[in-house]
Amino acid sequence: MESLIYLTILALAGIVSPGPDFVAVSQASLLKNKNKSIYLFILGIAIGNGFWVFGALLGIERVFHTYPQALYLLKLCGGLYLCYLGLKSFGLFSSSANPNNAALFGGVYKGLWVTLSNPKAALFYLAILSANLPKNMDKSIFFLIISVPVVTFIWFSFISSILRYKNVYSFIQSKEASINKVFGAFFLYFGCFQIVKIYF
Repeated sequence: MESLIYLTILALAGIVSPGPDFVAVSQASLLKNKNKSIYLFILGIAIGNGFWVFGALLGIERVFHTYPQALYLLKLCGGLYLCYLGLKSFGLFSSSANPNNAALFGGVYKGLWVTLSNPKAALFYLAILSANLPKNMDKSIFFLIISVPVVTFIWFSFISSILRYKNVYSFIQSKEASINKVFGAFFLYFGCFQIVKIYF
């Protein structure tokens, strides 16, 4: 039980720490969305976090140890996708595929893809979390699989609610172009940093 509590705290630390998921939710909440469809995007992110936890429990990190090229490919694809989100924020790509204008499954899918291509989430769950898993896991460990997506959804919904508060939203909308570029810069930073780490 103590191990489970420790793992849960580790997972929570990874969720609340700033990263691409946080930037994506903040951007969608502040600039693109004023209705409940943002929660579909957050649901996709929550499912993605649950996927990585499940992967850690299954021992997927062993695949990366055996085939390090797979890890490099994950980092490269994730970094490139984050760079794409950054350039998109600068208006270099069409914004018609925005998660906030998507249909039900489109919003969930886009949130899911943000997390699955997020090197920070993958490395955290498959490295740090896997390294701290107890050798003898009982059924209670599956509480982690359920609690991580739930807490992820609650946390980002809370952040989104604050950012979409009427006064905050009105202020942000007046500076949308500039703030969108700030988010784009963050995406580019995360993406480029991840790609550079592959070779250095």
